[in-house]
Amino acid sequence: MEVPDLLSAHLRHPNGSGLNISHGVPKPVGRGMCMQDQLILIVGTGPQAQIVADTLRALVYQGGQALLVGMIGEEAGQVGSWIAGAQVIGTLGEIGKFKHDAIICCVDGDIERKAIYEQLSTQGERFVTVVHPAASVALEVEIGNGTYIGAHVVLSVACKVGANVVIRGPSSVGFHARIEDHVTIAPATVIGDDAKIGVATSIEMGAKVLSRVKIGSFCRVSPNSVADIDLPDLSVFGVPEGGDPAPHR
Repeated sequence: MEVPDLLSAHLRHPNGSGLNISHGVPKPVGRGMCMQDQLILIVGTGPQAQIVADTLRALVYQGGQALLVGMIGEEAGQVGSWIAGAQVIGTLGEIGKFKHDAIICCVDGDIERKAIYEQLSTQGERFVTVVHPAASVALEVEIGNGTYIGAHVVLSVACKVGANVVIRGPSSVGFHARIEDHVTIAPATVIGDDAKIGVATSIEMGAKVLSRVKIGSFCRVSPNSVADIDLPDLSVFGVPEGGDPAPHR
């Protein structure tokens, strides 16, 4: 399905004018990074999807021309609604109906986001990496496909961030740290130098992972906790909200 003219207005300047887009070679956009001159779909409608929609708007203000085609909802009842200045235009099974160049998966929840990313990957979808213009990214940093780096995130020298990762600011990732695929890092977190965060692990608000600590896959580091020991896969560290202390399990 071709993108109808209405979609040119799905992401608007404050004065209400639609954003134009022309096809070209992907390139950095200002201080931020995105696939310039590309038609982008956001998969999801929740908080993370709304944050990414706002970031795409910020990138446009910095001189980019990436056009948000719309959001892909998880429920048919959402179709036609407007969220954070973007219209929900279809459901997951309808992605192929809409002309687009790349997508970013913004479904809330590490496991859910991982599953949808992998499903869409097998369908041959391309993923866009979005870096907010207010993020600070050092030299020699590697960032994977479909990852979101938020405002006031600091990525230190030679750290590596995998695919389909969400890092919301203000947060910092130390030099030579490694963040594996599908990880979520909440605001106000600190990942120390040479630390490693495993696949689909969640580092929650205010938590710290000290330097050289290795956190396994599918783990949870609870809000405001300080992870000072290595954790095996499937661990919970700290005191989950409403729960009992859990050093690890």
